[in-house]
Amino acid sequence: MMRAGASHYVVTRPLYSEDSFNEEHKKVYRHHKTILDHVKQYFRYKIHTPLVLKKLFFF
Repeated sequence: MMRAGASHYVVTRPLYSEDSFNEEHKKVYRHHKTILDHVKQYFRYKIHTPLVLKKLFFF
């Protein structure tokens, strides 16, 4: 048989004020890349690799 008080749980955690919670969980604003940004980045690194330069000028 279970005691009447045994079915309750006690949770201890720090209390948050709204200000302290917002301070710890600030929203981070990020610049989202477009597809054009990805294409530019792909070709920027692809063209400058030594193997690609060798193929462009010597083959």
